[in-house]
Amino acid sequence: MRFWLALHPDVAKPIGGVKQMHRLSEHLSSLGYTSTIIQEDSSFHPGWFESEVNTISLKQWNSLTDLSKFRDVIILPETYVRFFRSYSRGLPLVIFNQNGSYTFGESDPVKNRISPKFVFDSYNFRNVIQILCVSEHDKNLLSVFCDMPDERISLIVNGLDNFSCSNSIKKHNIISFMPRKNSFDAGIVMRLLSIQPFSSNFKFYPIANASHQEVMNVLQKSLIFLSFGHPEGFGLPVAEALASGCSVVGYTGLGGRELFDKVLRYNVAFPVENGDWPAFVNGVSSVVSRYKHDHSNFVGDLAKSSTLIRQSYSDLAMQDSIKSAVFSIEKNLSRFLSSDSDASSFAF
Repeated sequence: MRFWLALHPDVAKPIGGVKQMHRLSEHLSSLGYTSTIIQEDSSFHPGWFESEVNTISLKQWNSLTDLSKFRDVIILPETYVRFFRSYSRGLPLVIFNQNGSYTFGESDPVKNRISPKFVFDSYNFRNVIQILCVSEHDKNLLSVFCDMPDERISLIVNGLDNFSCSNSIKKHNIISFMPRKNSFDAGIVMRLLSIQPFSSNFKFYPIANASHQEVMNVLQKSLIFLSFGHPEGFGLPVAEALASGCSVVGYTGLGGRELFDKVLRYNVAFPVENGDWPAFVNGVSSVVSRYKHDHSNFVGDLAKSSTLIRQSYSDLAMQDSIKSAVFSIEKNLSRFLSSDSDASSFAF
C-alpha cells in the first residue's frame, strides 16, 4: 500500500495535530510503506518541530495518473469531513480523527457547525475503510455515534517526543499554560491566581508560538501546568506536561481523562470541570502546599508519574498501535475491493 496524508493548507503556527500527522507518516514509512504528506507547497515544513517525511504538492498529487484503489489509501483529518467524498477520487479513505468534537465543526460552535446527519453519512461513506482515533473517549464516541463495529476503529497511541523528567532537574516557581485555546478562561484564572498570597512568588509563563524544543525547556522548569484545552481528542499538552514532571491543574478536555486517571495514585493532577475557575485556584493551592510541606515525596511522585506517562505513550507504543491499525486497514481494504463497485454502502 501507498499512503497519502492530506495536510493542507500549510500552517506554520504550532498545532499539535500537525506534528502527530507527521509522526504517523514517519511510522508508516518505518513499517515499510510508502507514505507521503500532501501539502500546498511540497517544500513547506512547519518549522517548529523536526521531522523527515515525503511530501508532494496538492497540485502535483491531483495530476498523478497512476493512483489505484488496489494500493493507494488516502488519510484525511477529521476536519475534512465536508470533503470526504470529493477527495476520494474512488480511492479508499482512512480518517485520522484527533478530536471527536471537531468532527462536527471546529472550535466556533456556530460558524463551523456541521449537521450530525451529514457527519454520520460521511463517516459511513463506502470508501471510508478505517477510522483512527487517539483516545478511549473518542473511540467510544465514534463507535456509538457512527454505529461502527470495532474492526473499523483503531486506537492510535500518541507517542511523546523526548519529554522527560528526573530528580536532578530543578523545578522553578513557574506556572505555565498555553493560551491558544479558551484564552478567555485563561485570562480569568490568571487574574484569580495573581491575587492569591500563595502564588506571590510564582511566575506565570504563557507558552505561545513556541518550538517543540522551547516547549520542552519551559515544561521541564515548570512546577505547574494549567490546562485550558476543551474539548480535546487526547490532550497532548497535558501528556507532555506530565511527562516533563509537572503537576497539572485544569480541564481534561474529556479525551484527556485517561491521563488524569492514569496518575491519580500520585496526587499530582487535579481535574477541573469546564468553567469552574475557582477550582483552578484550589488545585494550584494544593500543589503549592504539598510542594512546600511534603517536598521530597511530592518531587518523587512527579518523577513517578512522568515515568508512567512516558512508558504508556512511548514512541514504540505508537508504532505498535499503528502496526495493528495497518493490519485492520489491509483487511478492510480487501473487503472494500471485493464488494460490488456499484454498491452504495460498504457492509461489514
